[in-house]
Amino acid sequence: MFRSSLPEGYGMLFVVPREQVLSFWMKDTTMPLDVLFFRADGTFIGSRSMESCTADPCPSYVSQQPAQYALEVAGGFALREGIGEGWRMDF
Repeated sequence: MFRSSLPEGYGMLFVVPREQVLSFWMKDTTMPLDVLFFRADGTFIGSRSMESCTADPCPSYVSQQPAQYALEVAGGFALREGIGEGWRMDF
């Protein structure tokens, strides 16, 4: 919350204990973000473009399938980097 910028190439990784449908919102985040969803094995399963929100209720951005990881990056990152089907995150 309250983030207004993110250095290029940086992101915030969210890890949950097990795969599940994940939901994010943008309360008091003043910049657009992309959220990329991954299975436990690192397989990309989808992304959502999230818009800033300062007033309740803010929309929720939900993974299309159960995921264990979500990576939030600057808005437009997924499109610029060509992240899509077949892409994988390695740890």
